[in-house]
Parts: sequence; C-alpha cells; structure tokens
Amino acid sequence: MIFPLKELNDYIQSFNQKNGLVSIWGEFGVGKTMFTLQTALYNCELADLVIYVYTKPNLPLKQINTISHKFKGKKMDNFVLYKILNFSELYDFILDLEHILINLKNDGRKASFIVIIDSMTNLYQIELRKKSKNKNVILNYKLNLILATLSYLKLHYSVDILIVNYLRRLKQENQTIEVQSGGKVMTFWVGCSIKIERDKKLNYRKFILSTNSDTKKIRILSRIAEFGFF
Repeated sequence: MIFPLKELNDYIQSFNQKNGLVSIWGEFGVGKTMFTLQTALYNCELADLVIYVYTKPNLPLKQINTISHKFKGKKMDNFVLYKILNFSELYDFILDLEHILINLKNDGRKASFIVIIDSMTNLYQIELRKKSKNKNVILNYKLNLILATLSYLKLHYSVDILIVNYLRRLKQENQTIEVQSGGKVMTFWVGCSIKIERDKKLNYRKFILSTNSDTKKIRILSRIAEFGFF
C-alpha cells in the first residue's frame, strides 16, 4: 500500500509489516476519512482490489466524488465500498473475508488486495454502552477476533490492512492522556500508529507516527484541502 504523502510513505515502508496492523486515529473532524479515502483511490491502479469498509452513519459520497476528480482518467473500477450497519455485521464480514479473498484468487485475480476499515471501534463502542458486563466480555472477544483475523489475512494472503480509529481521553495519575479506542486489545494488535492532530496553522495537520518496536516518534506536517492531503 502506497500513501499519498511521500514522507509518511517512506516511513511506513521501513516498518516491518509482520509487526502488526497499521492504524490511523485522532479526534473527530481531523480528516481521517479524507486521508484513508485518498489512500484507497491512490492505490486503485496498484492493487487488484481495494475494499473500503465503512461503518459510520452517512456514506462519504461527496468526499469520494471530490477526491476522485484528482484521479480522473485512472483505473477506479476495482474500488469496492461496503456499508456496515452494526457490530455483529462487521464481525461476520471480517470473518468471511478470507472466503472472499479465496474466491477472488480462484477467479484468477492477482494476490494484491487492500482492506480499509473506517472505523474499527465506533459500532463496538455503541454496543458496549448498551450491554451488561457479561455481554461486554463477548464484545471484547469479538473485537479481538476481528483484529486477529485481519492480522492473519495480512500475513498469509499478502493483504495490506489499514484501520481507522477514534481518540479517547483517559484520566491517569492526575493527568489526561490520549489513547486509541479499543483499549489493550487494540494496543496488542496495532504495530504502527499514525495519529492525526490539528496544527496551529489553519488547514494544516500533524501526522505523528510510532511503532511498537521503537520508542521514538516521527512528526510530519501536511496541508489539508478539499481533495485531500498534500
């Protein structure tokens, strides 16, 4: 998977792909969907199939149309958008994904697939607020199995996986820290974290990259426009 920002792409390419999933996260409105859609459409000519799984209420059709104008004339027919309505549907879809990939290979497709989940935990959090503690254990088990399945597909089918996640603020030792939604389950399976933050400059965003194998963080500044980041 190639990212539309060169500095970001150079760093990701040096990341050992066996060391977990890649996650884009940040607070509401920073441009996570914009960036992942731009990445998806950017890769349409490179991958045999780009599967974009969307779990939020309103499909981002306007953003897709706007961003796709930048790629006018390029191959776009291998971009597939799936709308997921609830956490159980997401769970079933991910567990069936291996069969989808096997069928595509049997149809003569190349082994070049990209799967983007936008977003991984919003439906999980909705269910978490509704359920009892016993049901929450089941939800955590399902989230863990979803991430484990994606990691398995990444390793055994050469599938590039990108997940989108939300920011959560937690109180810890009299201070507030920012973490990804999903807790320890997410921390275990995500090997490369890309946090998007607003910058002091208008229409600029900071990309903060870190991995589970390196304590240092890389910071990249990018401008956001109607058609994406540059």
